[in-house]
Amino acid sequence: MLLPEDLKQFTGGLEVYKHPLVSRMVYTEGVKHFAAKAGAYWFIDKVAAELEDLMAEEPFISLVLTVKNDKAALSVTDGNENALLPNFNIDFTDAPEGEWRFWIESYGDRSTLLLPSEH
Repeated sequence: MLLPEDLKQFTGGLEVYKHPLVSRMVYTEGVKHFAAKAGAYWFIDKVAAELEDLMAEEPFISLVLTVKNDKAALSVTDGNENALLPNFNIDFTDAPEGEWRFWIESYGDRSTLLLPSEH
């Protein structure tokens, strides 16, 4: 089972993984660990597909994935609680319940999906 404490071990990792469909997006070891342990590779794909244009415009994006009762909601803000997009609702997930936080930092033509502890 994935616990929030599991993700705290990821700090400043250098290894990144390219998203196969969105060339501008890479993701870190911590995000990969989350996806593998939570059964949530769909999360990486959802972020890549839905936020590709936003990543080109915004240097920083804060994501909160809230999972409860096998459903999830993904909020997308500027980090100051200003919504950049309406929440995405996911009708079913087997990801563990909780509030999972991620950031996207964009520089030039590259956007990195990471855990806050990896900044």
